[in-house]
Amino acid sequence: MNLSGFEFYYGWRKMFLSHFQGKDKEVPLVVEALEGELVTQQQEISYQDFIVKQSDYEKSALVLVEDFIKKNEINNPVIDLTSILIQRNGTLAFLCYCSWAEDDGIAIVLGLKQYIVGQDDFL
Repeated sequence: MNLSGFEFYYGWRKMFLSHFQGKDKEVPLVVEALEGELVTQQQEISYQDFIVKQSDYEKSALVLVEDFIKKNEINNPVIDLTSILIQRNGTLAFLCYCSWAEDDGIAIVLGLKQYIVGQDDFL
């Protein structure tokens, strides 16, 4: 993976333009790593897939959020994308602030398995 444009700060990161919820917003894209570590092959595959299919990922995330809100009968939901994380095993998630779990936030996990979980449980 070409790390040009990335800097190391608690993982490899760079600002990334997202179009989540119909809004353009720059958020950190973080590739999880310890100091001195390069990215794994799984992270490389996830990153490349995300770059090619970004709009599909964003649409899937929106559908998951809408279904979650409806299923859990959440009133006046507020959700805000705060970062995109690719874990060492290649799992990619949108990390979000949300009004119904202000202390924890949520992780919208995307890939072969797609689901929403509290950030504390994901991280």
